Amino acid sequence: MPIVFKGSVVLLKHYLFKLKTASFEKTVPYMYLDSQGHLMVGIGHNIDLRGDLLDLPFVTTDRFDREAAKDGEKGTPIMEKKVPNRPATPQEIENDASFLKEHLGLENYPPDDLAKYTTLELAPDAIEDLFLTDLNLAYDSLLNEFGFAQFLAFPVPCQAGLIDLAFSTGDIRGFPNLVRAVKGRGEFAGKSVRDRWTEAARQSNRAIASNERKNTVLQWFTQGAILTPTAQ
Repeated sequence: MPIVFKGSVVLLKHYLFKLKTASFEKTVPYMYLDSQGHLMVGIGHNIDLRGDLLDLPFVTTDRFDREAAKDGEKGTPIMEKKVPNRPATPQEIENDASFLKEHLGLENYPPDDLAKYTTLELAPDAIEDLFLTDLNLAYDSLLNEFGFAQFLAFPVPCQAGLIDLAFSTGDIRGFPNLVRAVKGRGEFAGKSVRDRWTEAARQSNRAIASNERKNTVLQWFTQGAILTPTAQ
């Protein structure tokens, strides 16, 4: 699925390449929990947010049994057709998800340490397709919020920052002060565009993001403010 970006496509894709780096979103083929207990997979795909657990094309691996959790439980292993790379059944998908959800404390483990508690994975092509779908959803949500022409007129670093916020949280409206600053509404009415992008940089902080990710997105908005003519 191609990204439908218009305008400075090459430059914008350069910024968004960061989304697929370990400091932003690791690529994790099996289900895992983020620090808030949300069920995740792939490149930052929030299964709980999207509600698409049974729609995802999980396949079996060579891990037919899980390692026991601290309480000694191992959940339900793969019982039939113990071969890798066959499509997982809905029940097998539910088994992986419920095991992670039902064992408190696994959300505190880094994703790299959770493979042993799962039996299923997504293939690389499926992960890439899911990433592009999520990226397009984030992009479309921003066009709906700000308008097509207005969004494309934003400085490219600011477009990238907004897409990252929408991608990671599912809804840019979770940053109401930032949205008002970008739109020049409320307390930001009458302020210069440069000042509003500077304020957007301050409002872009996310508690759950890595320091590098937060600092990079802040820099993107700051770059956008610098690129904005003072006359605007």
